[in-house]
Amino acid sequence: TEQGFRALIAASYVMNHPGKAFNIYDFSGNELTPGRATGAGVVVGPSSPSEDNDDITVKMSVRADTGYWMRNQSVTVKEGSTVYHALIKALEKYGMQQEGAESGYVEEITYNGRTLAEFDLGPNSGWLYTVNGELPEVGLLDYTLCNGDNILWYYTEDWTQDSLASSRVDDKDEDKKDEESKPTTTPVNEVFKDVDTHWASASIQFVYDNGILKGVSATDFAPEATFNRAMMATVLHRLAGNPEHGWHYPFRDVFDMAWYCGPIAWAYENNLIGGMTTTSYAPESPITREQLAVMLMRYAQFQGYDTSKSVALYQYQDAGKVSDYAQPAMEWAVSIGLIGGRTLDTLAPQDTATRAEVSVMLERFITMFQPVVEEESTIK
Repeated sequence: TEQGFRALIAASYVMNHPGKAFNIYDFSGNELTPGRATGAGVVVGPSSPSEDNDDITVKMSVRADTGYWMRNQSVTVKEGSTVYHALIKALEKYGMQQEGAESGYVEEITYNGRTLAEFDLGPNSGWLYTVNGELPEVGLLDYTLCNGDNILWYYTEDWTQDSLASSRVDDKDEDKKDEESKPTTTPVNEVFKDVDTHWASASIQFVYDNGILKGVSATDFAPEATFNRAMMATVLHRLAGNPEHGWHYPFRDVFDMAWYCGPIAWAYENNLIGGMTTTSYAPESPITREQLAVMLMRYAQFQGYDTSKSVALYQYQDAGKVSDYAQPAMEWAVSIGLIGGRTLDTLAPQDTATRAEVSVMLERFITMFQPVVEEESTIK
């Protein structure tokens, strides 16, 4: 752009002064005056609605590259508020920060120590927003909200491949409508060849869409493979938004260069996991169903979710096999339907879980706790 600008100035000078040389880097003889593309060139900042206006309630979600940082949270603002007012209030309420909204464009959002900014994941990456599933044609300072609106801020790695954003540069002919209405997610059976007819394919789709679980390779999800303890620490870290962490842990079998080292360090620092011994985490060992329940309960408590429900396990013939440390977690998980019996009368607490089973549990957990948290006292 700068080179083109200088070339146009040079061309203009040569056309008006035939035969005279011109130094395109010397503008000392020119009087500098402000130039504007259109209008005044100044973004009008946000204006506040009257405090006398009625209250309205909208839903706000923030979806990063690895999953939701906030999901379907209720935000109350004054009638006449714009998307800007709802965004600022929601981010402040749930401990997030942003840059740029006051100027009409969100450049970055920060949550749990991680900042996700424009261009971080490529030249076409950045934050976009929808209202009731539609991408508005005006900025967040100009979109006036109505009671019940559902707002989603989401990070796209490439807006040119985003079905909503890319459609803005297409002709808005009638024959474009079907293409614009296609879902933005890729069917998981087109990614992984081993989930096409699997009983847990819907749950696998859910965790894949939310960036919680990925494949074991580019073409395989391995739904029947066992889930290990390193994978679970990584899942908890992703659920929390991949926050920053230290490197303090006592486990000699967790090596600094391992892919799971960071998540295990974070989970240990936040008391979400424990070792098999004081010095061993056993990252590659299959995780048991009761260990899953314990880790999910600790994560729920870490986030401030209600874990007070409980139910006796006497209906299961193998209830006595539940370890003492896992008893409260299993009673909680069974009471809310997070974990069910392997059969009508067996709980199988010591059995290992498959990647498909974990996908189902994670979908249940996220659906139960993360979409809507209405009570202020349950938010941390």
